Amino acid sequence: MSQESRDVAAAGDRRRRHESARMALALGSAAVLSVALYFGCGKSDQPSAPKQAESVAPAQPLDPDVARVASHFLCPCGECENMDLRECTCEKRRGATEVKAVIATLLHSGLTVDQAISSVAKEYGGLKPGSSPGTQRSH
Repeated sequence: MSQESRDVAAAGDRRRRHESARMALALGSAAVLSVALYFGCGKSDQPSAPKQAESVAPAQPLDPDVARVASHFLCPCGECENMDLRECTCEKRRGATEVKAVIATLLHSGLTVDQAISSVAKEYGGLKPGSSPGTQRSH
């Protein structure tokens, strides 16, 4: 094997290790965020004001890349009757709010849209039939 071939092989190995480390960091960050959301990190012990009759403020517009990833999923909470993840705003455990926050964390950590789709599909399920990484959907 020539020196050039060894250099190319070494560069590929470094790239794969870097990608694996980045994926592990992203998944670790997503796990921490999920736990924090589940246990209500930052919530006060004070009773909240009474809720008004289901008048919900409009949701903030999704980041375009978060929307692109979310477009591949239905809300995975199990209670939202096949609602598109982009549109759902449920705050149930493993629901839309949690999953969209995880998607944003994954993307901000450097994962591509396709990598984030794969990661969310493995962790949460809810992938729409016929949808997979590399399948572009409009938002």
